[in-house]
Amino acid sequence: MEKNSFSNKIQLIQINKFGEILRTDNALIELKKGGNIFLLHPFFECLKEIVKEDANVPKNIAFPCILMDVNNEKFICDITLKKERDFFVILLFNFSKHYQEVHQETQEKNRFMLKEQSHKFENRMKKKKD
Repeated sequence: MEKNSFSNKIQLIQINKFGEILRTDNALIELKKGGNIFLLHPFFECLKEIVKEDANVPKNIAFPCILMDVNNEKFICDITLKKERDFFVILLFNFSKHYQEVHQETQEKNRFMLKEQSHKFENRMKKKKD
């Protein structure tokens, strides 16, 4: 497979309804064919009941902003579960950098808003004293 700018951001994992890994490109997390995805991380354990109900599973299910610590490496991924004819595909989209930047921006906005509210509160208290 040709390496491109997405090759280290997206991992494709094929599993059966028992969680057995049928195929993976190991772009983010090193997995072994024949291993069980349900044992990788608690998030994947929650998929156990979904894939077991094979006939009632929607074609695509999206799980945004999943924080995972796997093999001492932290990821923040959007995860998609796709139902195919005889297997399931799990797509891991590594958006760690994006989510960290958004979190930092949110923290800065929150600090600014708290500072502004504190200033307004102090002004109201001063007016009440006068």
